[in-house]
Amino acid sequence: MVWGYISQQLHRSGVQGSRMGWLLSSGVNKQVLSWDLLFHATASHRFLSGPVKTPATMLKILVILAAITGPVSCVIVTMPQTAVNTTVGANVTLLCTYRTEMSVSGLFIQWSFYNHNSKNRPIIYYRQGSFSNSYGQFHGRIRAATGLGNASITILNMQASDSGIYTCEVFNPENPNTQGEKTMSVSVLVPPSKPHCSFVQDKEAEIGHAITLFCFSETGMPDPIYLWHRVSGDSAVQVTGNYIPQSGRLVIGNLTKFEEGYYRCTAINSLGNSTCHIDLTTKHSEGGIIVGALIAAILAAALIGVIVWVVATKEKEKKKKEKAAISEMQTVAHKEPLNVAYAAVPSQESAPVAAVPPSKESNETSEYSTPEEPEVAAMPENATQEMERQPVA
Repeated sequence: MVWGYISQQLHRSGVQGSRMGWLLSSGVNKQVLSWDLLFHATASHRFLSGPVKTPATMLKILVILAAITGPVSCVIVTMPQTAVNTTVGANVTLLCTYRTEMSVSGLFIQWSFYNHNSKNRPIIYYRQGSFSNSYGQFHGRIRAATGLGNASITILNMQASDSGIYTCEVFNPENPNTQGEKTMSVSVLVPPSKPHCSFVQDKEAEIGHAITLFCFSETGMPDPIYLWHRVSGDSAVQVTGNYIPQSGRLVIGNLTKFEEGYYRCTAINSLGNSTCHIDLTTKHSEGGIIVGALIAAILAAALIGVIVWVVATKEKEKKKKEKAAISEMQTVAHKEPLNVAYAAVPSQESAPVAAVPPSKESNETSEYSTPEEPEVAAMPENATQEMERQPVA
């Protein structure tokens, strides 16, 4: 009956019925509902068919609501910091305290984590009474405070992937309306990793066409900025052309001016810097070098092949000539002993024959007479007969 009376008066005082209807139908705790309605009633400055004019009226309202709801019970969570910075490898303490008038024996302390890589907000730590546990990438790395009213945790060995939003929640599972929570942002500061230098050239790029240089570090917190320098000897001149320091992209629009030389990109943030280099000359002529080396290798192979063929041909001809000479010498050696034997034992029948000059055919076959044969051939026939008639002594 009291609730109906309050509802009627609140409707008359200007509190929207849709809100009150939702509160009544959602089964919200009466004490929360009562204070919510009281707030809207006093905010509209109307109650009980007219403006709130006297403190007595307000006191009457408070007495009625207190009789309905009983004592107030809730959890108030406090975080002294809303943002914390740390570095890779360091330990960081996330401070979170709470206070409540209810028993703390059944309170549930819970921490959750969210970053741009998370699809939801997973729980990384919870504690109820003497039981606690840690999960995911934080397993074994969380140390929690155990004092009354202290829900703080310390995370060991912070990594770049630990940057994100952390939420501290304290509640009684039996009474969800008592829940209190706070959030904080944690940034793990990391110096820039070694950047990657690369370039993209227009298709069929020619002198005067655009070329774009890229520089990017995979890690770095805060996000690094990128500076480009053109290196010539021991000096480096910063490029002030068309480029955005936050993106690391440099567009060179005139290759006749910038095609030669080395370029250096430096990634910088508050913790340090790192560099990479790119050689446009080497990259630009790399195809020509490969083609030239290939042609040189082919020509060298062809030259070696020609030299080997010439040497082999000459060697073959030389062996052929040597073989012919040896064959001729063997033929002569086989025919010479017959001629010598014939000249050593002359006979009467052979003497006249010996006087006959050697024929052309015999000369060609190397069948020449021995040195004694010319003397026999030159002796007159009558002298020979005379020698035969002389008695032998």
